[in-house]
Amino acid sequence: MVFVTGATGFLGSYVCLYLSQKGYTIKASKRKHSKIPSFLQNLPIQWVDVDLLDFFALKDELEGCEAIFHCAAVVSFLDNDKKSMWQNNVDLTSNIVNVALDLGNIHLIHVSSIAAVGEAKPGKLIDENCRWVHKKSDSDYAITKFEAEREVWRGIHEGLKAVIVNPSVILGYDERNQGSMAFLDQVKNGLRFYTPGMNGFVDVNDVSKCMISLYEQGIHSERFVISAGNHSFKKLLDTIAHKMNTKAPSILVSKWMMKMAVMFIQLFNKKHPLNRHTLSAGFNKSEYSNKKILDVVPTNFIALETSIENMLNKKIN
Repeated sequence: MVFVTGATGFLGSYVCLYLSQKGYTIKASKRKHSKIPSFLQNLPIQWVDVDLLDFFALKDELEGCEAIFHCAAVVSFLDNDKKSMWQNNVDLTSNIVNVALDLGNIHLIHVSSIAAVGEAKPGKLIDENCRWVHKKSDSDYAITKFEAEREVWRGIHEGLKAVIVNPSVILGYDERNQGSMAFLDQVKNGLRFYTPGMNGFVDVNDVSKCMISLYEQGIHSERFVISAGNHSFKKLLDTIAHKMNTKAPSILVSKWMMKMAVMFIQLFNKKHPLNRHTLSAGFNKSEYSNKKILDVVPTNFIALETSIENMLNKKIN
């Protein structure tokens, strides 16, 4: 039996789908009022409402499980969500590590983020060996994902069998219309501006398959960047516009213009998604290496264009 946290969320739901297709017996955690995705509702999954921060309650649920796919996390770039992220990203991961160590013989597959990977030297691609160094500009999300990953490494040093994955920006259809689906809405609503940034992108199906493969191969005490390719935000938005047969953003904005816009917006709406952290992301040019994961899990990564098509067509896999 395998246990999946965050199973009603974006990545966790796809992990459950692929585990089910491969015949695994699945126990999945959810919050009391969480809605189970429609494509999982008729699958033989044992759903449990458990407080993942409760050591003894979690231990009871994990009895007999051979693996934990830890997908649960809070993703936010709002300063007001700092406390929630520390609790749900760091404390929660620490508790899972402690329970797994106490039970023994459990393989943890932990979902981290490229936000927890350091920067590369000029002219080099970012990979698993890049050391994360705290900067004043770091978002609380990046900090908490880094600290959560440290908890997993602490567990590894104490004898835990664990592997860490660091996905880049994950693309895929989400029936809740959250996450990367926001890109579609922006273009649909007539987005005119774009920033010169670049990032890594990967399809949710590929991330799920890589995680399961790493588990099935028994790989542990390693971390893997999972990214299909590096693309500019301009290319991402142009691809979406082309697939939607609508006008693509055509006005390149400067950083000082965006800073002024952020200052104005934040005066009236502290919860607006455009803030100093998302501003920084829009101008960063980060490129990632996927060599390590490809050496272990040979993968024909889904192309950006196909990911966009699947999102628009509401296609799961």
